[in-house]
Amino acid sequence: MACLLSRTTVLFTLLLTLVTLAGAAAGGRPHEGGFGFDKLVLVHRYPVESSHPYTFFYMDYDPCWLGDGGIAFVSARENRWVYCNSGPVGILHRMADDGSNVVRLSANVLNDFTPSVTADGRILYTRWEYVDKSPLAIQSLWTIRPDGTGLAVVYGNRVLSPATFIEARQIPGTQKLLCTMTGHVKPIRGAIGLIDPARGVNDQVALRNLTPEVDVPPVDFPDGDLFHGPYNSPYPLDDEFYLASKNGTLLLYDYDGTPHAVVIERRGQMGFYSPRPLRVRPRPPVMPSVVPPSQEAGRWAAVYVQDVYNGLAPHVKRGEIKRICVVEEMPRDAQSGRIRCKFSVMNVTVSCGSTYATRKVWGFADVAEDGSAYFKVPAEKAIFSKSNRGVSVHLGANWRTLFLPGIPTRTAGPA
Repeated sequence: MACLLSRTTVLFTLLLTLVTLAGAAAGGRPHEGGFGFDKLVLVHRYPVESSHPYTFFYMDYDPCWLGDGGIAFVSARENRWVYCNSGPVGILHRMADDGSNVVRLSANVLNDFTPSVTADGRILYTRWEYVDKSPLAIQSLWTIRPDGTGLAVVYGNRVLSPATFIEARQIPGTQKLLCTMTGHVKPIRGAIGLIDPARGVNDQVALRNLTPEVDVPPVDFPDGDLFHGPYNSPYPLDDEFYLASKNGTLLLYDYDGTPHAVVIERRGQMGFYSPRPLRVRPRPPVMPSVVPPSQEAGRWAAVYVQDVYNGLAPHVKRGEIKRICVVEEMPRDAQSGRIRCKFSVMNVTVSCGSTYATRKVWGFADVAEDGSAYFKVPAEKAIFSKSNRGVSVHLGANWRTLFLPGIPTRTAGPA
């Protein structure tokens, strides 16, 4: 996947498969995260006029340029393993354009995917989570500021179908998004979707299937994994046309779904994906950081909740929520991926049933009569909440996110 910063520099991800007797005998190649792989995924910075790319990090991928000249990318350098299978967790990071000053932006205990930058300078990406949701409807679109603050849901946090929105990009000159719609356990191929978040963050009317020959079930269909399609790698050229790959052939479409040209045809077993026009484009604005110096921050972040009932009617009546339980979802240690549970690959070593994750209760906060609450949470942890009724209360756009030390977080309520 490539991303253009200027007329002379691109980013791309390189996948190398390692076949060595020593590596096989050792069970893969270990790195400081504590687990091994038989593949390397590297972020490269490539001057177009040169034959010498710059390689940055091991197991880093999906890079994109930020407005300040830095690079956002996904990295599996954290000591984390996916809950439901055996594989590493890659989450959102940023770094300088020379590979220095690496900063973790995400507190996710599961994978983040395919970041891109919006016209206002935010990072748009896909987040995977299992917090009190179906095990299939879990991968939705979010934005975050380049300093790791202001995490906000964009679309699909409560959508059941499709299970996954991925490879999302903002359509130039609009607030609409172009993305691939696919299943959770399927390859990243399916249908091409156009999303207008202004029409609702979970609503069917906000979502349009641009490839109607692929039957995508409605957003309230209980299993978003039950469809297949040949499309992926959508790239909006402007507000009239976009590129996409169909079974490895790159095509030019308009937003009515009409194909206009074959750009590159599939060649035997070799398909073509992730098209990027090599052209000058406007640099996104620089969003100034609001993160205080580390020596002033401390270990806690303050949370202000305007109304815990926002979005919960008619299922929860006012006055029923008395307290909020602040819960941390713990990451699955990478070493546990090497221990095969005798029950199933879907069961981790802490459970022989369907409990994927261990959780830590940090404490309880009182809810006022008007639904407001104020409390502190540990910084840089994967935090969510539950009410005294036992239902999960996802408190708005900044909930279950990387609460940064010294920064007050305000939310209107559940989203």
